[in-house]
Amino acid sequence: MDTIKLNATEDTPEIILDKVNGKFLIRGKSLPEDATEFYEPILDWFDDYVSDPLEETTIELFLHYVNSSSVKKIFAILCLMEEIEPYHNKVMIKWSFNKGDQLMKEKGEEFRDYLEIPFELIEV
Repeated sequence: MDTIKLNATEDTPEIILDKVNGKFLIRGKSLPEDATEFYEPILDWFDDYVSDPLEETTIELFLHYVNSSSVKKIFAILCLMEEIEPYHNKVMIKWSFNKGDQLMKEKGEEFRDYLEIPFELIEV
């Protein structure tokens, strides 16, 4: 599957996973009732992507709120990106947060500190 596109809902983020155009975006609020059910197809998509990645991969995340079960799933996605590095491909995570949103800034810092790939924090 080359593309997954999910529109944002009140409880789930907008997700664009477009391998052909190299666009990977997770934006909005993530508090689905069942994070496993919501994120499993996305994790499966990234698992397939890692086996044949683009030369450059950038994932943009701009979350306004994320519950603890979603944090685990998003972290799992980002950990998959570490598997691309041995192929000598470029990987970049861009974590955007609203100015003054200390909670989302700190969550991005936590992810950055655990991962061994380039991670940019962007205050907007």
